Amino acid sequence: MRFTRANLLMRSWIAVSDDYDDPAYSGGNMERPALQRLLADIEAGKIDVVIIYKIDRFTRSLADFSRMVEVFEQHRCRLFR
Repeated sequence: MRFTRANLLMRSWIAVSDDYDDPAYSGGNMERPALQRLLADIEAGKIDVVIIYKIDRFTRSLADFSRMVEVFEQHRCRLFR
């Protein structure tokens, strides 16, 4: 499913005003400012749904993906692709 603003509104989701994009950083590690900000916002309860375009754009490391999923699960944040 493609998530457009209309899809978000139908699901009663509210898009954040800022995005979490690290265009100049490699997806091969977690040392990316926007990713760290996203994880901090999830831990703070500000984010409960994350929609990604492609998993390989989110991370290229299975170990890092596993760590991120743990954070998501601990804070009841859902991940959609």
